[in-house]
Parts: sequence; structure tokens; C-alpha cells
Amino acid sequence: MSARTPNTRIASKNTTGSNGIRTANMAQEEPLNPEWFNEFIEDMAKKMVTEHLDECKAYKEAIEGWLDEKNNFEVDIENELEAGETSKHLRRAMKQLSEYEKKIINLYFYENLRLSDIAEVLGISQDEVNNMKAMALKKLQLSLK
Repeated sequence: MSARTPNTRIASKNTTGSNGIRTANMAQEEPLNPEWFNEFIEDMAKKMVTEHLDECKAYKEAIEGWLDEKNNFEVDIENELEAGETSKHLRRAMKQLSEYEKKIINLYFYENLRLSDIAEVLGISQDEVNNMKAMALKKLQLSLK
């Protein structure tokens, strides 16, 4: 086999590989075709740029997803802190209510019972329940200011 010069290549014909890049079947020496070489380099460059752009797009999407999660997490923490502070103040205010007032607030707001149902549970009139609820809410309002 003779030594190759810069103007020769080992190939019998140009083919396109499974990756879309032109390749050469290694069989025999023939002169290097500058047009084929330029097309080959151009195909390689296009493939490399496309792969790089795809990687950049994937990184960008991953970073955007991470930032969304981070921002949502920060908002959740702030909401939890606010809710925790509000709960703490509300619990403190609830301690100032009488047992009947606490039961009425609990049954009305947490158990979603109607005033008539609360009156029946506590064995008092609906008007008394309504008045006690109004007084309890006023106490809570003043305590939370």
C-alpha cells in the first residue's frame, strides 16, 4: 500500500451513515474531492451545532423548572410562616373566650353547623347562640388588632 498524500483519501464511494453524516467506505485510495470534503465538514458542523443547541435547550428547561420549584417553595414557606403566625395569634385570642363561646365558634366555623343545630347540641336557644357567636367574634376581633 502506498503512502497517502494530503490530496488523497481512502474510500470507494460516499455514503450517508445512520447519523445523517456522510461517511466513506474504506476500500481503496482515490483523490480527495474538495467539494465532498467541504460538504462533509459542513454536515459535521451542522450536526455538532444542532446537538449543542439541543443540550442548551435541555439545560435551559431544567434551570427554568428548578427556578419555578424554588420560587414555589419560597412562596409556600412564606405562606406557612404567615399561617403559623395567624394560628398562633388566633389560638391566643381563643383562650380569652368562654367555653360556650369556644364551642360555638368551633361548631360554626370548623364543623360548619347551622345556628339551629348548634342550639340543639348545646341545649340553648338559637337567639342565645347567635348572640354568643357575635360576642365571641367581637372579642376575637379586638384581640387580633
